[in-house]
Amino acid sequence: MDRGREEQRYGGATARGRMRIWTAAVLLMVFAAACVPRTSIEGQSENGLHATAESAFRAREYPEALRLYEDYLRRYPQGPHTTAALMRIAEIQMIEGRYEPARNTYRRLMDRFPDSGLVPDAAVGVLKSFYASERYKDVIRYADDLLKKVRSPDDVRRLYLILGDAYMAIDS
Repeated sequence: MDRGREEQRYGGATARGRMRIWTAAVLLMVFAAACVPRTSIEGQSENGLHATAESAFRAREYPEALRLYEDYLRRYPQGPHTTAALMRIAEIQMIEGRYEPARNTYRRLMDRFPDSGLVPDAAVGVLKSFYASERYKDVIRYADDLLKKVRSPDDVRRLYLILGDAYMAIDS
């Protein structure tokens, strides 16, 4: 195909011109994506910040959710959502496979807020973190202490299920 027909076929643009346009379009998209701002927390209320973090968590945007929960804890260390933020941070750490930091976060919740309704979930989280790390003997060792922190039959059952799994893992 000669150059004149090629230019007519593609609206007057040559192959080299089309390549330049395509390259410019790709670069523009890359730069635009890089300029997308992170979620701004400036000026957000306590409830607004927590809601934004929850939205990020539900959307599985874990790095962003983690950053928002940590910002919440820095700004509102005794806020009404503090225990929920700690729980979510530990959950994100578990999802990321960071079991020791997750365990420390669960323990922090239990130590600082022993009357929280989330203590049983944190106790289960501690055992799950040991189990996920294949530290089955630690599951068994700490189960008795954690059983003292739970009250409901459902929570006791959850702890015993993890404990039973740990015994089975050791025997296999």
